[in-house]
Amino acid sequence: MIMGEVVARIKSQTSRTLLRTLGGSLDYAKLKSAPQAPCAFVVPVRETAKGNNVAVGAVRQAVHEQFGIIFGLTSRNDRHGDRAEAEIRAVRDAVKAALHGWQPDPDYDPITFVQGDLLEFKNGIVWWQDVYATATQWRAKES
Repeated sequence: MIMGEVVARIKSQTSRTLLRTLGGSLDYAKLKSAPQAPCAFVVPVRETAKGNNVAVGAVRQAVHEQFGIIFGLTSRNDRHGDRAEAEIRAVRDAVKAALHGWQPDPDYDPITFVQGDLLEFKNGIVWWQDVYATATQWRAKES
């Protein structure tokens, strides 16, 4: 998976004021209290592979990878969620602009957007996840 490259891309393509905290799945897993929001965490979501697509010789498989960007945005003193909705849209759009169509490595397909989902609203923080996809080929050397 290309999590490190995705974090680096988001850092290089977005303003520091847009995201106060940006990390990976371990950073997200270690959260014990509310993070400095707005924040985003890049996490693996799914990895699937097709069967071997070479008749003889080395094994080669098409591998489809999906990763998520989990956003945390504060929504205090916002009874109807209007400010939170506008802020989450702005942050999501900036990250989407940084990732959509970007090719993280010559061996990977350009990244595409898959879907976005509300994860939860807890303790004044809206948690949202956008899922992106790419694909690559795994090749085994001939023995």
